Amino acid sequence: KYLPGHIVQMMKEKGYVNFSMHRHTQLWKEKDAKNPNKSLGTTVEGYWYWYESWVKIVEEHCKEFEEDYK
Repeated sequence: KYLPGHIVQMMKEKGYVNFSMHRHTQLWKEKDAKNPNKSLGTTVEGYWYWYESWVKIVEEHCKEFEEDYK
């Protein structure tokens, strides 16, 4: 399970240096990713944690829009 900041850091380490927390938030809202039916994350003690399946979606997004994030 990953906190949002960790996902953003992971993308930056993969070279998507312009990927930001703001863009991450926009992305999960666009994709309705916190919808429980999608099983992309969960709340633990008041904090939302993302599953590996969401990290893969974020990375695919970064690859698709590489020119915006590199």
